[in-house]
Amino acid sequence: MGIHVADEAIFLLDEFPNEVRASVHDTRSYSSPIDEGGDTAFVTFTTPSGVLGRLDLSRTHSSGYNNETYVIGTKGTIHTGRFAGYPGPVHVEIWQPDGKLHPESKTFEMTYLKGKYPEFLPRFDIAYRRAHQQFREDIESGAAFAVTQNEVLDAQVFAEAAHRSAQQGGRRYRLQRFDDLSEYRASCISNGLIDRDCHQYVAENVLPNKF
Repeated sequence: MGIHVADEAIFLLDEFPNEVRASVHDTRSYSSPIDEGGDTAFVTFTTPSGVLGRLDLSRTHSSGYNNETYVIGTKGTIHTGRFAGYPGPVHVEIWQPDGKLHPESKTFEMTYLKGKYPEFLPRFDIAYRRAHQQFREDIESGAAFAVTQNEVLDAQVFAEAAHRSAQQGGRRYRLQRFDDLSEYRASCISNGLIDRDCHQYVAENVLPNKF
């Protein structure tokens, strides 16, 4: 549930967290083939530049999975994804310091599908199609992919820190990011994000000299 919003936070802020803490809760019966350990999670994080972030994740929302984002800055606020019916419009609102809506704010429609489909598909159908098309074009042309393996790793490390924090009753986890994967691995071990026995197994049997 959390890796996608972790990735979104890193992308929007263009910065990797330096501290993470989290909690996970079961608020009501939720039937899912995927065991995520709970249906509601709260993740608080900070970044080296002083950004304070919060990820609120819930499977209990009327939309099935709430996808609301606020970016609050010194010159205004961007608010996207507020619930307006499902399927329904997706609002991208830019609020100015005087409390007025910026004229460049936009509204997009979800895809209205027929028949049976996953509950999340109306929201992401267009994005999935564009991403798939771009992926195919990059493969055919030999171009570099828009998302690198290190960016995927960044989101996974963020999510792992939140997961472990929730398991440890909200313990704070420190994070560091390195382009060099050996340094990155060492920092994850020192910050308690990779178990030493798992590290030894990977080093000896899975990815020797690669990670």
